[in-house]
Order: sequence, then C-alpha cells, then structure tokens
Amino acid sequence: MAHAEADRRLATESLESQAQVRLEALAPLLNTTLAGRVFQHDHSEIEAILRQLGDTDHARELGHDTLQALTADLGEEHPYTLAAASNHASTLLASGQLRAGRHLSAQT
Repeated sequence: MAHAEADRRLATESLESQAQVRLEALAPLLNTTLAGRVFQHDHSEIEAILRQLGDTDHARELGHDTLQALTADLGEEHPYTLAAASNHASTLLASGQLRAGRHLSAQT
C-alpha cells in the first residue's frame, strides 16, 4: 500500500511540475498578446490552453478581456467573437461560475 501511495504522490508531483513548466513557457506569449492586443482571435485559444493546464484564474481574466475587445472591435456576431464567447463560457463553467457560464453559453 505504501508503495502505491508513494507512486501516486510522485506522479502527481511530476504532473504539477510539467504544468508549471508549460505555464512558464506560455508566459512570454501571454504577456505579449495582452500588452499589444495582438491577434485577439488567438487569445481565446490561449485561454483554452490555460484552462486545460488548470490556470482558470488567468484563463478567466484573459477570456473576459478578449471577449470585450473582440465585441468592441468586430461586433457580437463575428465568428471570432462567437468563438471567444464559447471558449470563455467553458472557462467560466470550469472555474465554478456556473450561472455566468450557462448564460454566456446560451447567448452563443
């Protein structure tokens, strides 16, 4: 039993370490895109990556900012805006904001 628990702990630590390395590797890209609002439609893809890595706080912040910018720049019905809204709804749901996530999902 002790060996199985130790193996699980090592596997968990390894996965956490890998996720941290991935987040650190994404940081320059994230900072560049946030600073210059470069490639706004790609922000929702970065949001999805952050969400999948478990960083829902940053994903939620990026998704909110991206959705606002795309809505202002392209309008609510533009395909990039709709894709960003769908991604952001998934992030909200994943972070436990069920009411907001369902509301946004119903709008897209």
